[in-house]
Amino acid sequence: MDIRLLYRNGQNRSGIQEYTYQIVSHLLKIAPQNHYQFFYNSWQKNQLPQEWSNFKNTYIQNFQIPN
Repeated sequence: MDIRLLYRNGQNRSGIQEYTYQIVSHLLKIAPQNHYQFFYNSWQKNQLPQEWSNFKNTYIQNFQIPN
């Protein structure tokens, strides 16, 4: 899943950012049997949101390639 837009504008999420965050948060809870790979492009390394880090079925990849 592409989560680039979650790392824009700091803590203030726009409508699409909030929607994406909520969809992923709920998917992790209702389908724990699935494995989720998140990716984004950024020069800085970012962490998954704290509550997502508690799930063992998640993996995050930063390609460090500019858009």
